[in-house]
Amino acid sequence: ADAEQHLKWLDEWLAPAAQPETSASAAAPESSTPPRTERATTVAAGPSRWNWRCLDITAACNADVIYTDSRAADEFSRGSGQSWTTARWLTRNNIAGDFNGIPDDGRVLLADNDPRLCFSITMPPRRSVILLTGENGRQPGPVRLDLPADLRARYGQISFLHASTWGDAFITVGLVYADGSVQTKHLQTLDWYRPGRSHDLTPDQSVAIVTRCNNVSDPSRFEMIAEIISADEDRRLSAITFDAARTTRNDARTAAGIFAVSLSPAAAK
Repeated sequence: ADAEQHLKWLDEWLAPAAQPETSASAAAPESSTPPRTERATTVAAGPSRWNWRCLDITAACNADVIYTDSRAADEFSRGSGQSWTTARWLTRNNIAGDFNGIPDDGRVLLADNDPRLCFSITMPPRRSVILLTGENGRQPGPVRLDLPADLRARYGQISFLHASTWGDAFITVGLVYADGSVQTKHLQTLDWYRPGRSHDLTPDQSVAIVTRCNNVSDPSRFEMIAEIISADEDRRLSAITFDAARTTRNDARTAAGIFAVSLSPAAAK
């Protein structure tokens, strides 16, 4: 029943998706918000539907870096005091312009993407990000994200919502399969502040969220990026590992954050 309610909600929300949209994501009306699920939001395929499972990464999150309209957070950018903000935080601080903010319910829907993407960010007061740094940073160790038993299945693609600070960073991702084998992949996280980047977006990346930092006097744009990688469709995925962030700047302040993970099921055989 919950899955049917999710599908109905998404279809109603995305009915105008054929028309141009002015922002990458939007907040659903409160009256149409379906009940939350504990582990994942599963969305079936179809002309106006989303073929992604939004994985709950809460167990692996190790930092709280999202300011809401009623709650402060830790700094994302070490030493600067700067962190991420939600849509309501922008409204409360009378900030307008080309900013959408992190959706207050954590649901990120990118209707203009091809393929369309959806994510579910863990929102405060829970920890909101898997933070990764180099060996001299604040979170130098690797992180393992185990899939719950009912989600250990074959997937064709995996999407990540990420960003870095104090420069771009590279993360080694391990796709751990049920047979014990590990497929190694790499993510290129981009500095949340464009002038701080040394790389351009790749064809597998797109801007998902644009917001301001929690310093109301700073007019800069800060961006979160969506990236898609492929998985082995013939093997059942059981876990995902994230190695420490690597950077050519050798700056202990550099950090990368994984904010959400979504899974696209493999085609039936």
